[in-house]
Amino acid sequence: MTKTAIISFDSDNKAVKKIIDGLLSMGVIKIEEYPYNQTIVEKIKRGEKAIKEGKGIPIHPDELWK
Repeated sequence: MTKTAIISFDSDNKAVKKIIDGLLSMGVIKIEEYPYNQTIVEKIKRGEKAIKEGKGIPIHPDELWK
């Protein structure tokens, strides 16, 4: 069974880096780069939450450039 975990760590921490490198070399874990800028993702999620809460102003796409 495969489980996914997101781990954020200070890459300057040599002890943590050594553990991660060891697990990588044994094939216990693999690293997948997150393809999106985390700041942008957080803004989008806040916007989606606001929409669900009924906040915001609905704008029809045809009216965006008027």
